[in-house]
Amino acid sequence: MRRHAIVRLAEFEEANGLAINQRSWKAVKRPDSTAAEHGEAEFLTRLKLVPDTWLGGPPWQKVLGIARNRVGSYPEAIDALTGSERANAGEEDAPLPADLAFLAKALAMNGDAEKARKKLAWLRDAMKKPRWEKDAEAQVFLLEAEAVVEEVSPK
Repeated sequence: MRRHAIVRLAEFEEANGLAINQRSWKAVKRPDSTAAEHGEAEFLTRLKLVPDTWLGGPPWQKVLGIARNRVGSYPEAIDALTGSERANAGEEDAPLPADLAFLAKALAMNGDAEKARKKLAWLRDAMKKPRWEKDAEAQVFLLEAEAVVEEVSPK
């Protein structure tokens, strides 16, 4: 029944794919969100009702990557977040803390300690930019990444 409601929501919002992404983002950005919310976010971002061009780039790759990260699908999270990082590279505020934080977490959980530490260092450097240094959401992502990388892949 829940999946049927999600499909109906997606059909209703077909003309506004951004609304689907925003709903998904609200679920995955919170560290205390549930696995069901992450699954729903992934489901929404993968619906064929969403234009394929959106699924191949931001903001979909970031949301999909974070949802996969939160449910423990680390290789798939790394793929999606690497694509998001590449796609966002030309942005004025790049690198984006969400891309770096969740990529660092996924790399650490997937056993690639060296790459995880490099992403975490890059994230810490990015957080010194005026755009990010006082951004509360970015600060939470930094704390999440530090906790996971330092626990899973200590120096």
